[in-house]
Amino acid sequence: MRKGEKVDSEVMSPTISVCLITYNHIAYIKQAIEGVLLQKHAYSWEFIIADDYSTDGTREILLQYYHQNVSVVRLILQKENVGAAKNWLELIKSAKGKYIAYFEGDDYWTDVSKLQKQIDFLEAHSDYMLCSANATVENLTEKYFRNIYCDFNQDRSFSQKEVLTEFYCPSLSLVFRNRLDELPEWFYEVKSGDTFLQFFLSKYGKFYYMNFVAGVYRQHNAGISNLNNQIEWYKNNITYLKKLKGYVEQENEPYLSEIIYKSQLEYINSLRADKQYKTALSYFKEMESLPLYIRKKYLKKLTLSFLNVLLRR
Repeated sequence: MRKGEKVDSEVMSPTISVCLITYNHIAYIKQAIEGVLLQKHAYSWEFIIADDYSTDGTREILLQYYHQNVSVVRLILQKENVGAAKNWLELIKSAKGKYIAYFEGDDYWTDVSKLQKQIDFLEAHSDYMLCSANATVENLTEKYFRNIYCDFNQDRSFSQKEVLTEFYCPSLSLVFRNRLDELPEWFYEVKSGDTFLQFFLSKYGKFYYMNFVAGVYRQHNAGISNLNNQIEWYKNNITYLKKLKGYVEQENEPYLSEIIYKSQLEYINSLRADKQYKTALSYFKEMESLPLYIRKKYLKKLTLSFLNVLLRR
C-alpha cells in the first residue's frame, strides 16, 4: 500500500462517524483504537483515522487494525506531514455519519456504552445539537491523575449563551450532529479549533452534559493541542475571533459580540503577561468598536505594563 492512500470501508451512510486524529502516538494509539472497537451500541457506524505521516510506527499499527476491521475502519494516510489543522480538516470532511464523535490519538474511551447513551439522547431530543460527558485527566508531564475534567455534578442543559460562557467539556467526550458543511472556510485555519467549533454548533441547538466519565484525557508536552509557539497561538485566536465577530453580527444578539470581545481581550492579556507589550497594544488598537468602558479598563492595564517596563530600564 502506498503512503497517502485512502483506505475505505463499505459503510456508506452510517449513523455515527467516529473520527480519530493521530501523529506519532505509538505509545497510546492501541488504547485509543481499542476504546472505540469495544463500544457496545446498536447503530451503524464508521471509524475514520487520519494519520499525519507518523514516523514512529503508529502507521503500521493503524494498518494492522484496518486489516482486522476492514468493514468499519477507514484510514486517511497523509503523504507528508501536513500539520494538525489540515489533517483534522480532511478527517472531519470525510465523515458521512449523521453524528460525529471526535478525539485525538493520545486520549481514549473507557465507558463501552458511551456512544449508545449519547446517540440515544440526541435521537430523542432534536432540539439538542451536542451531547458531552466528563473525563479523567492524566498529566504525563507532572505525573498526576485528576478524577474529573469538569465539575458539573449532574446532567444539565446549556443554552447558546451558556455554551459560550460556562461550557468546558473534553473533546473526547463530544458527540454532535454533522452540520460541518455549513462552516465558513476560514474556520479550518483556526489553531484553537474546539472553541470555535462549539460556537458554531451552538447556533443550531442546545448542548447537553451527561454526568458520566467517558474516558481519559492525557496532558503532555507532545500533545496535538500543545503548540510550540504559544505567542503565535494567541495571535491566531485574536485574528479569527475578529472574523468570528463579523460572522455573528448577523445574529443581532449583543451578548455574542460581548463574549467575543472578552475572549479577544483574554488573549491580549496573555500577550501582555508574556511581555509582548507592543503586539498586545497593536491588537488592542484594532478593536475600534470596543465599548468605551471596556476600552478604558484594558487600556489602563496595558499602559501600566509599559510604564513598569520603562521604570525598570
